[in-house]
Order: sequence, then structure tokens, then C-alpha cells
Amino acid sequence: MIKSSGDIMYVEPNFKLKALFPTFPNDTRFDELWGLHNTGQNEDAVADADIDAPEAWDIATDSDVVVAVIDTGVDYTHPDLAGNMWVNEAELTGDPNVDDDVNGYMDDVYGYDFCTYNGHTRGPDPYDDSYIGHGTHCAGIIGAGVNNGLGVVGVCWNVKIMAIKLLDASYEGLTSDAIDCIDYAVENGAKVLSNSWGVGVYSQALEDAIEAADANGVIVVAAAGNYYGNNNDEYPVYPASYECDNIISVLATTHNDEIAGYSDYGPISVDIGAPGGSYDYEIEKYVGILSTVPGGGYDYLDGTSMAAPYVAGACALVWAVNPQLSHLEVIDYVLNGVDKLDYLNGKCVTGGRLNLLRAVKGKASFPNFTLTQENDDPDCVLPFNEALSNYHTYNIHWDANDTGDTNVVLVDYLPEETEYYGSEPNGTYNASENKVTWEIGNISSYS
Repeated sequence: MIKSSGDIMYVEPNFKLKALFPTFPNDTRFDELWGLHNTGQNEDAVADADIDAPEAWDIATDSDVVVAVIDTGVDYTHPDLAGNMWVNEAELTGDPNVDDDVNGYMDDVYGYDFCTYNGHTRGPDPYDDSYIGHGTHCAGIIGAGVNNGLGVVGVCWNVKIMAIKLLDASYEGLTSDAIDCIDYAVENGAKVLSNSWGVGVYSQALEDAIEAADANGVIVVAAAGNYYGNNNDEYPVYPASYECDNIISVLATTHNDEIAGYSDYGPISVDIGAPGGSYDYEIEKYVGILSTVPGGGYDYLDGTSMAAPYVAGACALVWAVNPQLSHLEVIDYVLNGVDKLDYLNGKCVTGGRLNLLRAVKGKASFPNFTLTQENDDPDCVLPFNEALSNYHTYNIHWDANDTGDTNVVLVDYLPEETEYYGSEPNGTYNASENKVTWEIGNISSYS
């Protein structure tokens, strides 16, 4: 009516605006979660020695991916976990002592207990009966509930945690049981397996189970081990040291931006760092990772056991944002999105710590490139060498999807083309070589 008067060009709502800040939950102990958001809140801490979780949560918070925690079990009744547990609805609503979903296991509502070590008897209840609640702690790092006025929050605010008990109350188990755990998780829909356990003895059968998970598009995240600076390249720890494409092996970093003194490493066999906590000898204080423990409580633990769930949660969130990705592409996003750190150079394949923001945005597969040196710049080499006599060499800044990360400079090999007809330059990016090849065109700023 107003617009039809002829004196009004257009009508629209007077929208309410708001400032853009990183997304923070209201959970009561969030300020203690330095691994997610480190402001220097702990004495001797280094600000930003974290995974940039609030910045990533601006993009996504929830995942419908099923993450299997293969560990001592999970307290699925914990108020901060109950809402994020994987639930087998057929068994939940079915008859007791009946395999209602015909998957070979009766009453597996939240997962299954496969432990047979030390006389422990396997069964349908994967409740965490360990003294410190190792598996429950790992589960909380992945997906403790959010904005519920309780304790902590996980990497994923909403996720599906499958509880699978491998280890007994004394934190020990058998390889044969581990194989059953992996098989069950894969067969029942888990896409990420979090494994905070290991052994120094090679098992072909266990490797075969992980390869089978790979064939089914499943990511296996494994703790590198806590053998006080063991080089896993020389003294392997399994499953972290298997040469399987679907494994991400994780070492532990600290609140003051160091590799944890207990953490194993490996320039070839360990992939990435993530917060794991440690004892800080400078301040003579233990600064671990706060998370859920059985009975509705919270406690601090440290170890590569804590670092691995951060990466498992990151994989689930990356997959939620990019559901079209294969499992290997999800791994590529996570590994290529790290914060490069000098102290991790030569300690793991990526030389960096998990950065959730860059992982979610997909640094590996969608880089923006800006030309910083022109063709006639004396620092450019013409030609690069005799074998590539028709190629120019340029320095390229790599900005991962407008994150402002322009600190990485790559050398690019570009075909010499003096004329440009019509369409935009057609470039192909090789992530493994960090190289872009442009097929035609004069090269200028392009993203």
C-alpha cells in the first residue's frame, strides 16, 4: 500500500544488527578449557596455544557423525553426555535379551562391552567402570553438551558418541577385543573411531581391521603414546604407527605451547599435535585437560589420550560442514589446516597443532592465491631451469578461505603464455606438492 503511493522507492524491514564475535558457550567451566580457547588464563600459559574452537564455532557447532570412543567405556548417564550419546533405537525400544536390530548383539543400546581381559565378561553394557574414567573423559572432549549450565563443552556441541568398551577397570585389554570393537563400530555406522590406547607389538590382524575400516570410509584417530619422548619412527606404537591411509596419529601439546614431555613423536609416523596437558615445571603445577568423568563429575587428565579426542571431534565437525567429502579428504582438511609451530617441526608430519577453524574451512582444498611478484621482477627466475625452459617461477601467498593466513609463501610453476583469450586462467592445485599449475593465461591476482 505504501509503496504504491508513487513517492516510495522501496520498503523493507528495519533489521536488527549485532556485532560479530567468536561464539562462546555458557557452560560454567568453559574458562578452564584452555585447549579450546587459551587466553593465557593459566599461569605461565601462552595465549592462543589452543585449537581456535570459538572461531570455528562461528561456522558450525553440531555434527550428526557417529564417533566411536573405543576405551574403558563411557558413562552414558552423565548429565553432560547423555544428550549426545549414540542410541540404538531398535534395542532401546525393543525386548530385553533379544537382538531386535539383528546385528548380532543383544541390547546394545549405547554401544557394547567387548572387554575379556582379567576375567572381565563382555556384554551389552559399555559403562565406564575405570577409576579415573578414561573413556568418559575422552568422550567429553569430543562432545560434552553445551549451554546447559553444566561444566564443560566438547569440540562438537552436538554429536553422536558410540560407547565401546575395550579396556577393563585397570586400563588393559586384548588385541582380539580391539578388532571386535573396530568391526562393531564400522558395521554400526561410526565414521570416526577415537583410540586412546596402544601397544608396542605389531599385529597383522589389527592392521587388517583398520584397513577394512579404511575400505568402508572410516577415520581412525590414534594417540601417539606416552612413553616419555619415544620416537615412534624407531620404536612403533600401534595402532598409531600403522601405515594406513585412514589413521591420524596425534601427539600432545601444552598450555604454554610446547610438546608435552611425556608425549611420543615421529617425523614420519605421527601426523599432528593437539592439546594434551602436562606438568609445568616452571610453575610446579599440573595443567591438564578438564573433562567429564563417571558419576556426573569433572576432572583433569593429561596425555596423548586427551589429544586424540580433540582431533576425532574435529573430524566430525569438518564432515558435518562438508558432508560431500570422503574420509581421506576430511583427513586432508584437518592435517593441512594446522598451526605451524617451530617446536613441532621435525616432530610430526605436519609440523603443527590442530586448528579447528582452518580445518572446518578447508585449507587444503580451497586456497586463495595472490601473486606477489610480477613477471619482470628480478627475483623471478626466467627460465626456472633447462628442463622447464618455458616456465616462470612466482612467489604466491596462500590465504586459506579468507582466514588471513598469509604467512605461508609457496613457489609456483606457471606455464609461459603471452596471450590470453577469453576465459579465466584454469589452474589445478596439487595438495601433496603445494603446487598450482596454470594451463593458460596471463597470471594476475586470482582467488
